[in-house]
Amino acid sequence: MLQLEIEGAGAAVAAQALTELEGFDAGWESLGDDGMTRRDPMTVMAALATIVGLVGGTLEIAERLIAWYRHFKQKAPSDKTIDKVIVQIGARRIDLENTTVAQLKTILDSLDF
Repeated sequence: MLQLEIEGAGAAVAAQALTELEGFDAGWESLGDDGMTRRDPMTVMAALATIVGLVGGTLEIAERLIAWYRHFKQKAPSDKTIDKVIVQIGARRIDLENTTVAQLKTILDSLDF
């Protein structure tokens, strides 16, 4: 299992878009400032996406995930942008800000889906 903590005004929109990417078996929930689940995604600034399965090669999946991140970090409308995405694998936490496709592929290769 792979979890992504998504922060920013567009966290809920970005999380929903992630679950719709081809090759991802994922879900998400909105989080409040206190880490508790919120039901109204329009009032939250964070979301937790959980990827429970991947379909396809890890290189292709890594490319899609990085492209998704860059879109919501740089190209989305200002009210839909994200500030930070932390990938959590067990106790390991990785900020996607400076992660390359090759690094992400290596991480995905180490997972057992």
